[in-house]
Amino acid sequence: MNDCTCPPPNAAGAGGIPRGIVVTNPSGFIDPVAGGRKRSISKPALRITRGANDGSAHNFNFRIANPSDRLRLVTTAAFETDSGTELTIANVTWQLQAYIRNSATGRISPAQLIYGPKAAPDGYEVDTGTTDIKGTVFLPTTASFGFAVGDAGTWNIQCTWEPNESITDSELADLFAACSLTIDGSPIATTYL
Repeated sequence: MNDCTCPPPNAAGAGGIPRGIVVTNPSGFIDPVAGGRKRSISKPALRITRGANDGSAHNFNFRIANPSDRLRLVTTAAFETDSGTELTIANVTWQLQAYIRNSATGRISPAQLIYGPKAAPDGYEVDTGTTDIKGTVFLPTTASFGFAVGDAGTWNIQCTWEPNESITDSELADLFAACSLTIDGSPIATTYL
């Protein structure tokens, strides 16, 4: 005798789930859109205020740990004004450079450019096995921002990682824990006309 109250296999409803079955926690089902889970880090890198140009370049570096090519990484270098005003920024560029880590010594050495130099503000999607990346934003003495009187702002670097293939929650948590963004030195304030 069959005591099963389940509907026959051919009585499937929407999504292949048998009719009459309520799925409250669909573990085992893959999200229909890959990359629904993300980790973002945004850090201030350089503060700019309106004033007399001090005649110095104010380049800054940042470092990204990208633990796996199973993650897609989007990196942006953006300038955000205090007032929210959109500015026309000129003569500012940025780049991303790969670094190679020696597995025996742990030392890193520069490799080739991944992206740039390109005009900033800008963003770039990195889909690579490169685990160590150095970014540089170049602010020469000729950089201009078109500030309004009394306005100021901050250069921010943001990294967002998301899976580019199916990864279990526990493995994704381990990968996200290894992701990092570091601004070299302390954010500094400068002035520009």
